[in-house]
Amino acid sequence: MGTGYTPGMFVWRELATHDTAAAKAFYGTLFGWSTQAVDMGAFEYTLLLVGERQVGGLMPILPEMPPHAHWSSYVSVEDVDAAAARASAAGGQVVHGPHDIAGVGRIATTLDPQGAVLHLFRNAMTDPPEERMPPVGVFVWEHLSTSDLAAAKAYYGAVLGWSGGRGAQNSTDVFMVGEKYAASVNQSPAGAPSAWVTHVHVADVEASLALAASLGAKVLMPVMPVPGMGRTAVIADPQGAAIALFTADQGV
Repeated sequence: MGTGYTPGMFVWRELATHDTAAAKAFYGTLFGWSTQAVDMGAFEYTLLLVGERQVGGLMPILPEMPPHAHWSSYVSVEDVDAAAARASAAGGQVVHGPHDIAGVGRIATTLDPQGAVLHLFRNAMTDPPEERMPPVGVFVWEHLSTSDLAAAKAYYGAVLGWSGGRGAQNSTDVFMVGEKYAASVNQSPAGAPSAWVTHVHVADVEASLALAASLGAKVLMPVMPVPGMGRTAVIADPQGAAIALFTADQGV
């Protein structure tokens, strides 16, 4: 592991989709991302870039993946195999891996006991430094909506060492790595699936939401305040993958 990211913090985000060309066009217009193709042999992987900075990835849906378009997130761990074993022992499922990706790192894909997907990852390269508020166009936050809040807190505490806490202005439940915020979490509405949702920093959430809708996205959650932090909204892209938009308050 490089010296940038603390274990337990999120380091990568990835879209699996039915139509990679349409996804490149949609996100390029919405977030200004450019792309770089990487030949993986069995398929083409697409790096998503802000300038020269790699911020995420895009790929076709593979047979072992859920059949619907989806974003998923990677969390940094010291030892992927040990973390995967803890996930299994705590009631989660290891659905793929652990395995190595040459020149990239080691990964395992897991489902928590409520069904939310999370990748455990150890980077083979040097990680970038952590930032308090990443630039516009860069992923900034993760949120878990879960059908069993108490069980999720216990599970992620056992697997990743996260402790529980409260967010800015005591507004929401959060997962902590020491004194650092790792993610937020809430009880999902009755009948709603458990899922992780990743957030991208945008300059103006209202304008980005309107642009996304004009490009064929569906608004899943209108603009809502995040006390002490900013404003957020959630969309489903034209292929149905959910992603959140976030604009920070001045001074955050």
